[in-house]
Amino acid sequence: MTKAKIGDLKSAFDDINYVIEIVPTFGSTYFYRGLIKLQHSKEYYSAISDFMRAIEYDNKNGTYFYYLGLTKEQIGDINSACLDWKKAVDWEIQMLLIK
Repeated sequence: MTKAKIGDLKSAFDDINYVIEIVPTFGSTYFYRGLIKLQHSKEYYSAISDFMRAIEYDNKNGTYFYYLGLTKEQIGDINSACLDWKKAVDWEIQMLLIK
């Protein structure tokens, strides 16, 4: 993420893709790759794919659903975005109730 923030997107993607090669079922890695695509390269459809993969491996993270919805909003899929945001809120509420 730091490399992406300073504009070194190629190196950021290389690092993340390397981690995915080593541990392909680690959801947060797909999340961070999707986040870079969303925030820095505007690759919305590819970011959606990464966020969905993150959720596939870790569906108990409201942040993943939030950013999936945010990306869907960028492509105009408002109804689907709202459903994802609802899931994000539901997970956050569950986490508050557990504590």
